[in-house]
Amino acid sequence: MKLSTRALIADGFAKLSLHSSFTALMILTFQGGSATLNLGIVSICLLVPSLLFTLHSGRFLERYPPLQAFRGAALLRAAVLLALPLVGANLLVLSLAAALVGLLQQVLATAKLTFDATVVGSEERTRFNSKRALLSGLAVLLGPSLAGVIGGYFGAGPAVLTSAALGVLSFLALWRAPAPATAPEAGPAETDTSGRAGLAAALRWLWRSEQVGILVLAYTVLLAILEMEAPLIFPFVKESYGRGPDVSGTLLGVCGLGSLVGALVMHRRNRPVGARVLTALLVLDGVLLGLIAHAPNIPLLYLLFSALGILATITQVTVETEVQSRAPRRYHPLLFSFMTFAGGAGGAALALGATALADVVGAARVLVYCAGLEVAVGLVATALTTLTILAARRGPCAGGAEHG
Repeated sequence: MKLSTRALIADGFAKLSLHSSFTALMILTFQGGSATLNLGIVSICLLVPSLLFTLHSGRFLERYPPLQAFRGAALLRAAVLLALPLVGANLLVLSLAAALVGLLQQVLATAKLTFDATVVGSEERTRFNSKRALLSGLAVLLGPSLAGVIGGYFGAGPAVLTSAALGVLSFLALWRAPAPATAPEAGPAETDTSGRAGLAAALRWLWRSEQVGILVLAYTVLLAILEMEAPLIFPFVKESYGRGPDVSGTLLGVCGLGSLVGALVMHRRNRPVGARVLTALLVLDGVLLGLIAHAPNIPLLYLLFSALGILATITQVTVETEVQSRAPRRYHPLLFSFMTFAGGAGGAALALGATALADVVGAARVLVYCAGLEVAVGLVATALTTLTILAARRGPCAGGAEHG
């Protein structure tokens, strides 16, 4: 079996384990009493270790190769989940477990993206990343449902154990896989990639690369807002339409279905979209979010949410492909860690603030604020991208031109 195929299988099981384990952890948290307070504490514990690893991921993955880091993180994460039903589910245990799971998930995701960039050729990266996005969409649909059904019928313990088993399967998919035999690419002039020097060097490269930096900014804003708005859907549907979790959950599922459509579109297209098109899509995503906040009926909401899923996947596949293809390999760990943090623990932390604000001003108004932020960032990014393309046509530029 090709190494890239095994990498996809590992990614699918890892994403299933991720989404099912978070649902299982929430079930355990709710069983402990004071559910709302405990949920906030557990969410913060997920955030801080992930942020610390993001800042030092380059140094870590220099010491431990990406394939080795992925295998180790997958096994350790499964071990933490396996231990949870044995030691009990009080708040202290859940907080420590959430911190470890969040840290290991960030290691796992960053190492996997870095490893993928070394085993997939440039001519197949778009299709490979579209397949990854397709698996992610399926995991979003199936993972929480799997944990919810098992937790509902058999209890939180079996749900957590199922998530751990899925994590072990992700390890087995790449067990004894050969390390990639590709040589590292030559990077910019900086040679110190440890600690703050590595972070500063990567940020300087992003600044000089112009269009790639703008694409990463668009990716970060879009995925962070998507992650932040997900919990807002529940109070929004209740406030605006008087409906419950049946409609809210279906809307999130429709967004997942839209992501599957976006993945199929990018797989068929087999190349990233242009930089100006992508930043314009960020503006469109903000407009769609604003329309959601004022949608007159639920059928229109379904249509708008499916469009959100399509745009998110097109952005994800394009930016991941561009970073894999154009960023020096030495900066892959930090860039991928930053990107996965924005769409994961970072976005979840923003969701805490968004839900608190929604209690004061209403969920619909918070969605409007998010929409305005997306439109503003998208317009600025589109203008900057256009200027860099025009400058590149007049002569060489620091970051090179991308055909927009």
